[in-house]
Amino acid sequence: MEICPTGAPVSTIIEIGNRARKMQEMTGEPMLLLHAGVNNVTSLDVNAVARDINFNQPLLQHYPGSAGRPEFRQAISNHYFAGRADIANILITAGGTNGLFLALKTLNVSHVMTPKFFWGTYKMLTITNRLQHCVYDNFADLLKKVPTLDHTAVIISDPGNPLGDKTEDSVLLEVIYKLDSLGTPVIFDVPYRYLFTNSEDSLYRRLLSLENVIIVESFSKSIGLSGYRTGFMHNSNAAFIREASKNLLYCSNGVNVAGQEIIRLLLETQTGNQIVNEYKKITVEHIRKNIAWLKENKLLASELYPDRDPIGIYAVLNVTSAELEKNRIFGVPLSYFSSEKEPYEPLTRLCVSVKHDVFVSFFAPFSKSMN
Repeated sequence: MEICPTGAPVSTIIEIGNRARKMQEMTGEPMLLLHAGVNNVTSLDVNAVARDINFNQPLLQHYPGSAGRPEFRQAISNHYFAGRADIANILITAGGTNGLFLALKTLNVSHVMTPKFFWGTYKMLTITNRLQHCVYDNFADLLKKVPTLDHTAVIISDPGNPLGDKTEDSVLLEVIYKLDSLGTPVIFDVPYRYLFTNSEDSLYRRLLSLENVIIVESFSKSIGLSGYRTGFMHNSNAAFIREASKNLLYCSNGVNVAGQEIIRLLLETQTGNQIVNEYKKITVEHIRKNIAWLKENKLLASELYPDRDPIGIYAVLNVTSAELEKNRIFGVPLSYFSSEKEPYEPLTRLCVSVKHDVFVSFFAPFSKSMN
């Protein structure tokens, strides 16, 4: 039979993970797997809310509706938008990647602009959707280029992947408002933000009225439930939501309803809030300690952070991935996240969301060599 090839290669990150696990099996030695964006500081106590759920009820055994359970979408409106978002404008997706795919499938665009350093999946999604990928160096460059391009969507991610860098919210809003006024579709991909903030955060509320802005969120990073494959997207453009809903319907016909109910309880109940807040507190504490340790030991690629340190779950080191692997640490060459390969081969992106004592124990040899 004939097939329609995606044109996209197998993910480098997946290949690195497979190699690391194979090496671990062969040597019997533990490996520090920092190649993928998974929070490994602590786990979320899901049992504390799940024990109160009756999984036998029809509500959790029947179709949830392709857009997602209304109660769950209302919980998202309450938590992320202070209750001001119309739940008709919220669609439940199978994680952030699914939301990005649906956004690109629904938009009538030919080009997708991403930051100079971009998550590899952005490019793979442009390939599988038969779109052209281009980059912007910074926001000034972005605002200069956008008016010259037709049918172009812009992806903004903050805090960013791979750098873990954070832009001031005032700057983000200024750029996003300008792009919206130009009629440029903006995909605001923000899976990391709510690990570092909470329901008092007003940024999403300030984007509610912008019809050209699509917020793509997930619960993979903010509360560490990547295995649940649950996220959401918001947009106030009725035509976009109508067509995206159809794409969602015929792609999946809804997302796991039990997962939706568990996350709803985490967002809405006192017990759930306590669990989530404790998870965030512990995770962020270890992330900050790890970044501070890298900086103190001159392992952070400081040239990439001229005016501030990374705050996200990622950081870039001035050590090659090959050197790291000799010490059983697995990261991803920064060149994987850029169209320019050679200049960034010596640098490595790591996920720094791991217990601080474990992190330091693996990196100790580098500390000695750098001082």
